Amino acid sequence: MAGCSPPNRVTPELQPETPALVASPSALLSPTQIPTATPLIPTDTATITPTATLAPTPTITPLPPQLIDAFGIPMVLVPAGPFVMGTEDRAGNERPAHTVTLNSYYIDQFEATNTAFAEFLNAKGNQMEGLANWIEAKDVDLRVHQVDEMWQVEPGYEKYPMNEVTWYGARAFCEWRGARLPTEAEWEKAARGTDERTFPWGEKISCENANYAGCVHASVPVDSFPESVSPYGAYNMAGNMMEWVADWYDIEYYANSPAENPTGPETGNFKVFRGGSWINNSGNTRTTYRFPKLPVLTYTTTGFRCASDLP
Repeated sequence: MAGCSPPNRVTPELQPETPALVASPSALLSPTQIPTATPLIPTDTATITPTATLAPTPTITPLPPQLIDAFGIPMVLVPAGPFVMGTEDRAGNERPAHTVTLNSYYIDQFEATNTAFAEFLNAKGNQMEGLANWIEAKDVDLRVHQVDEMWQVEPGYEKYPMNEVTWYGARAFCEWRGARLPTEAEWEKAARGTDERTFPWGEKISCENANYAGCVHASVPVDSFPESVSPYGAYNMAGNMMEWVADWYDIEYYANSPAENPTGPETGNFKVFRGGSWINNSGNTRTTYRFPKLPVLTYTTTGFRCASDLP
């Protein structure tokens, strides 16, 4: 209607919002339902056993394949282990073939030289042992002579093998060096290795390999034939010089030989030569060849080399 005011509208008052309460877990649970934190029960403190400290594994240092002794003489290593000694191919004192096990040892790379033996004589003199002098000083084939009370080597023969020496002289020289003569078994293993070879280098021989009958007709320097060394690097273990070894001789010893580190019979009349010389035929330069000789005798064709236990 005209002039009539619109009816009054009541504008509701806006009430401030009451923030909603966020119920805590405990508020939602009855008192009996409110979880009680269970205290941790301390357990026994575990005794920690210290881990055992392992000892370090020792480093095994391999033995050098060659050493130089206090006198400047080179020696080569022959490792421990078995080898076949002797042969069935020959009748007599080289039979039976049998397996022998040896400890490691060193053996001279070369036959003992005139120079080294002269040094020995100047230190010890030419003594009598076994009813003979170590060397026959007046022998025309000897290249070591006494001049003004000193032993000297004939010029040009310094590196030639010492000869005309008794077994006792060879033993004395080795002992003077702090070494010893090799046993037969040690000599043979050093010469042939573990594959039963006939010669230090293999199965065939010629004057290209060794100094034996029909080749040079005299000894040659100890470092000759470098292409024909033994499996361990030893020179002239066939030909040039027959070599004294430590053992007494017994023709039947191989049939009764110990299986480990044999040292030969306890007694005897003869000592043993090995290796053949420049006057021996090829059959007598084989690695298994052995020959008996009286220890007091000397020969133009006789020399030796020394051996040594591990340092």
